[in-house]
Amino acid sequence: MDNKKVNTIIKESEDLYYSDIKKSIKLLKELLENELIDSQKIIVLNKLGEYTEHAESISYFNKVLEIDPNNAFAIEWLGWKYQLMGKWKECSYYLRKAYKINPKDDFLYPIGGCLLEIGKYKDAIFYLEKALTKESKDSDVLGSIIASIGTAHLHIGNNEQAIIEFKKALKIEPDNQVALFNLNIAELSCGKTKTLKVNDKFDNVHFIKSDDELKN
Repeated sequence: MDNKKVNTIIKESEDLYYSDIKKSIKLLKELLENELIDSQKIIVLNKLGEYTEHAESISYFNKVLEIDPNNAFAIEWLGWKYQLMGKWKECSYYLRKAYKINPKDDFLYPIGGCLLEIGKYKDAIFYLEKALTKESKDSDVLGSIIASIGTAHLHIGNNEQAIIEFKKALKIEPDNQVALFNLNIAELSCGKTKTLKVNDKFDNVHFIKSDDELKN
């Protein structure tokens, strides 16, 4: 199929995305049934991966990588899709791969967060500290990044450093629940007694996991 016709259908699909996502996806799937060259297939498959969800989305991006193993768009989007699915190991793998291809600062904090979730604490600290150097002083995620660094130190037993990081995070974001909760744990681990000063909103608290929990 000639490029002009392919591009016209893709543009029509893009225009329909917000008003009729099902029809948008249907157009792309129908387009994929035609005789397309590899470069055209990659564009259509990447669009389908972007527009669909979960396992279906992953399958389209994997088909792109079968054609072009280093396709930057597919690799990056696999990272974001796995992040949405809470599959941290896969997320960290693809985002780190994407970062090697295109070292964007936006990758650093998510990579560090994924590594923290799967128990790769030293690697997490490396990426989080790198992310910290790239954030502006008025960034709305600055406190969260520092709290995550503190949590990683706490997991590997660097309690004194964890305390320093949590206190730095709380200076920036006094209500940061991760820093408030884990600061108490760090201080108790150092033999200090402290009343737990967290509210009832634990949705974003990174609780300390045991080694057994990390294996499961």
